[in-house]
Amino acid sequence: MRGRYCLMPFVFKPEMTSPKQQKKLEEATRRREKVFAEHPEVAELDAVIKKKEFTLRGANFHGLDTKERQQLQGEITKLKGKFNKLLSEKGIPEDFKQPRWDCPKCQDRGEVLTSEGYTRCSCHQERDLSLIRRQAGLPPRYAEAKFATANLDLYPAKDSNGKETPRLKAKKAFKAAQEFAHSQLKEGHSQGLLIDGPVGSGKTFLLACITNELLAHGKPVRYISYSDFLFLVRLSFAPDSPYSEYQLIHEIEQAPVLIIDDLGTEQATDFSSSLLYRIIDHRYGRQLPFVISTSCSLNELARRLGFLGEKIMQRIIESCRVCGLKGDIRQKLIAKERGKDG
Repeated sequence: MRGRYCLMPFVFKPEMTSPKQQKKLEEATRRREKVFAEHPEVAELDAVIKKKEFTLRGANFHGLDTKERQQLQGEITKLKGKFNKLLSEKGIPEDFKQPRWDCPKCQDRGEVLTSEGYTRCSCHQERDLSLIRRQAGLPPRYAEAKFATANLDLYPAKDSNGKETPRLKAKKAFKAAQEFAHSQLKEGHSQGLLIDGPVGSGKTFLLACITNELLAHGKPVRYISYSDFLFLVRLSFAPDSPYSEYQLIHEIEQAPVLIIDDLGTEQATDFSSSLLYRIIDHRYGRQLPFVISTSCSLNELARRLGFLGEKIMQRIIESCRVCGLKGDIRQKLIAKERGKDG
């Protein structure tokens, strides 16, 4: 004799989900109700399928034998085929009842269940990394800059002067940058880098590759354009400034890795020269690594860094491996992007 049973209905509580999840679920409910209201035949067939699926799930309680289960499963399969055909005829998406998750993998929970327990989903890891990039100071344009995507073929393979070709020079610079990043991840102490090269030679991209590589592996980095940093420090002098001079300088001095882009773009004042010497000397004494890019030659950079330029350059040369880039690849990149966009 088949037993009778009663199951308590499952009540979905909003507090079991995040507000974002709840919103997605509510949108799915409204979408389903709208389809059912406009197409009663769809609602009726859906109800029949649900009833049979419910019976199949409770096969043990109903005392269904193997043959009866197989027969019921066959009926459900045929009904689902009929249901999908009906949806197609009505122009209704097959997933109309499902929430439109931003991340189907975790259904916007932010974590997934693995053999080792719950862990943060990759979608949240990427959002976390995006926030970390902003906090590090990396410009959004370079969020995707990676060593693996660097196209060194953009650099000419020949040099009209018969010297080291731009491509060979670029290969050496990128290799040095990779070695720096890897040494930071393994040891934490290594020689820094000074990368020189003309405007448009890819210096900022290379610095961004280093930054992204370190951030992706959990190594804190501070990325600055020195002219922008000076602007913020000067802004901090205003009585109503949201910035603190001490905090700005302290963050730069203490950062585990400091990346300075475009040093020497502006003529130094006594103040900016003293400030830079303080930062470089502080990091030099504590063996905190830094990476610097400049469009100037070493002699020109020393002149542009003001009255302490020679001392600053001595510290930089002692602390850094010098390498460079050659040629202007910016126009090639612009042409490539425009071609991609049609």
